[in-house]
Amino acid sequence: MFVFRGQEYNVYVAGAKNPFVHNHKEILGLYPPIPYNKETLEELRVCWGEYHLSKVLSGYDYENQEDYSVLSASGNSYTVTLMGKLWSCTCDGYLYRGNCSHITSVREYLERETSHEAESV
Repeated sequence: MFVFRGQEYNVYVAGAKNPFVHNHKEILGLYPPIPYNKETLEELRVCWGEYHLSKVLSGYDYENQEDYSVLSASGNSYTVTLMGKLWSCTCDGYLYRGNCSHITSVREYLERETSHEAESV
């Protein structure tokens, strides 16, 4: 449940940090729907960002944080962080979708390293 302006809503666009779009009549991604206007949409996105951040931070394991530097195909460098079981990345893709290819690359790398270690034992 997500609370906005004192009312509870179900968010039905999973995984996105700012899932809300509009069709010029209502803001999509919530039930019950909210009538669209630009100010409401912006307020909703800020509120959702704060809500999402609080949920993510509450699950972080600060004692066991691991950072990985990833060089993208475009030459940009990003930091992928693993805290407990939660992943994050400094790229725009992660910001908008909640996942990215950099996280996938690090996960695949760690899986390969783990399987090589198991084979050598």
